[in-house]
Amino acid sequence: MRPESTMQPGRRAIYFILAGWLAVALVGCGRKLPPIPPPAPAPPPVSDLSHRVEENRLTLSWTVPAPGARGRLPVAGFTVERALLPAAQAGCADCPLDFQPVGEVDAAGRAPGSRVRFSEILTSGFRHIYRVRSFDPNRAAGEPSSHVAFTF
Repeated sequence: MRPESTMQPGRRAIYFILAGWLAVALVGCGRKLPPIPPPAPAPPPVSDLSHRVEENRLTLSWTVPAPGARGRLPVAGFTVERALLPAAQAGCADCPLDFQPVGEVDAAGRAPGSRVRFSEILTSGFRHIYRVRSFDPNRAAGEPSSHVAFTF
């Protein structure tokens, strides 16, 4: 004969439920971190980059873009980037372009739609390619503008 269990049927159910909760708690444990907010939208790109060369001086100009989409911060400034190729490689369409920052322009106090200018002295014997990136007050950079290119 088999000995009868001395445990009451109601207690058996309670122990079964407690064991289930314990298993769920052990599986669900882990290092909890605060939630990560979604990234803010990038600042709008410059859409009208133009250039002028006078003697050996380049002047780039563009318009301060409006913030546009909801949640975007205003533009705080611009980074001007340049890639140089030797003049002999000026026709190379597949050559990689290594853009390096060459200057920044502060946009503080400039209203959207106002013109911005950047000037620098050119180095002769090179293909010069320039583009501009806007950045917000947190220094998050936007997409690059279309580039302007010329050989000097």
